[in-house]
Amino acid sequence: MIGPLARAALVLSLLLSPTSFSATLIHSNDVMGDIEPCGCRTNPQGGMTRKGNLLSKLPDTSLLQVDAGDLLFSSNTLPELLSKQSELQASFLLRSMDLLKHDVVVPGEKDFALGVTVFDRLRKKSITRFFAANLTRRNGKPFLEKSAIFVRKDVSGKPIKIGVIGLRGAVVLGVLM
Repeated sequence: MIGPLARAALVLSLLLSPTSFSATLIHSNDVMGDIEPCGCRTNPQGGMTRKGNLLSKLPDTSLLQVDAGDLLFSSNTLPELLSKQSELQASFLLRSMDLLKHDVVVPGEKDFALGVTVFDRLRKKSITRFFAANLTRRNGKPFLEKSAIFVRKDVSGKPIKIGVIGLRGAVVLGVLM
């Protein structure tokens, strides 16, 4: 996780920036494999259909979608009996995120509930990018991309460069001038 001092420095740098800009950030985390809404009688939330409806009302050019982990599964371990079903559900979830043009997922610990091999298989089928600067393979090589720069347009049509760094379970964003 990013420390409070680094967070404060990032916020101050954005607030003190000499130019103004506007982009729309859609942030999610702790989806925990749910494709459907929660089913709550009061204030029902969630669901990919609801998210798609919201996104359809926003301009594509200024939109950056990030997820900060615990996306694919509801717990750190899953019973063997449910592993195939859970993997299938996770693949449908990623496919729906692809259709919604989701940009980045930074995995959390629950995303590895079926192991690294299943996680790798799922992410390789997705066009959504996965970042984690602080995860390495056993041989010391990077496990996922560390970061990238995304270009979006503000309301006046000017390009905005947004740097995204993934740290397991957290997303760090910064605007590059």
